[in-house]
Amino acid sequence: MDQRKSQRERILTDIVEDEKLIDRLEADLLSIDGEEKDLGVQLTEATEGRTALDQRLDEERVHRGRLEKKVKECRHRGEQIREGREADLLAENECRVRVEGIQEKIREDLEMELSEAPIEEWRQLLLEDGEADSEWVERLRKEYQQLQDRLRKNTNVNLQAVEELETEEARFTEINSKIEDLTEARDHIIQAIA
Repeated sequence: MDQRKSQRERILTDIVEDEKLIDRLEADLLSIDGEEKDLGVQLTEATEGRTALDQRLDEERVHRGRLEKKVKECRHRGEQIREGREADLLAENECRVRVEGIQEKIREDLEMELSEAPIEEWRQLLLEDGEADSEWVERLRKEYQQLQDRLRKNTNVNLQAVEELETEEARFTEINSKIEDLTEARDHIIQAIA
């Protein structure tokens, strides 16, 4: 009986220890469940934060794309402005050269400087009675265009035609005199034979 009693005590001790172990394990399990819930909440928060950050990243990418497009447009406009400026500078230089050419032509043709030219006097000579400034400028432009057209038509005339005519007339005279000489020589030969 002693054996049974000791066995019983051992079993009771084992049961008590197992119950303590179960209590500790249940406490650990509750602690792990709490940690799991906390980690689940943290994971949910992290997932929500990541989703928000992903959305913000997408928005920033779209914004960056817009900014890059604007930068590209600005560069293109800058190039157009630069090209336009270069074209304007070229046109300005061409105008300057044309003005200098006109001034030189006036110096050569009129033998005077443009500043010395009696422009107002010429203006009065060109004005017709009761004609407004805009009207006489338009009239002079038309006259100028007509003169330009006439000059273009006349430039097609062969200016060497007079020289060619003189050369051909001289040749004609020469050939004609040779024919007369040959005719006279033939007549002499016919008389000599007869």
